[in-house]
Amino acid sequence: MKGFVLDFYCPEEQLGIEIDGGIHKLPGVLRRDGFKESIIKKEGIDLIRFSSDDVLNYPEDVVDAIIGFIRFKKQF
Repeated sequence: MKGFVLDFYCPEEQLGIEIDGGIHKLPGVLRRDGFKESIIKKEGIDLIRFSSDDVLNYPEDVVDAIIGFIRFKKQF
């Protein structure tokens, strides 16, 4: 995963979390995000994304989504 920085990373769950602000809607940033995500997934790391608006306005929902993702992943 050299050369990439995740907003949050939990090694125990092999889970990366990215918080995307408005700039992530720009075509060049979208391409870079897609490239970054493909490299990270090849390393065996799951990646989930949240908008910065959701994190600021609905933090409980974000936490619930993360917990749900981890629980779902553990079923398989």
